[in-house]
Amino acid sequence: MTLLGRERWERVGDKLTKEQKKILEFLVKNNKYISTKEASDILKKPSSNLSGYYFKPLKDFNIIEEKERKGKMIYLGLTAEYQPLKWWFESENGIRKDIDNIKTKQLTLFGS
Repeated sequence: MTLLGRERWERVGDKLTKEQKKILEFLVKNNKYISTKEASDILKKPSSNLSGYYFKPLKDFNIIEEKERKGKMIYLGLTAEYQPLKWWFESENGIRKDIDNIKTKQLTLFGS
């Protein structure tokens, strides 16, 4: 699943803007759906710009889809095809922690 997640990221990672990646990372790391209000707070952008400019490309790439609707509030989440991104992100974070631990041990043993 980790390799599948990496493949998914490599497939679209260079096609997304920095802000679109932030939305995607939020979905992957927080394991919950996102509304335009939450995305507006994260990106510090007016919610009127979000649907067309930030969410539409993610929908067009089949990365996110509507998951829930509460009144006028629409919640978006990862499609089944992009769920493996969670495993890949977790794997990358684990590797970074391991590297940081090794560096800390080396500094302790050999000085700075």
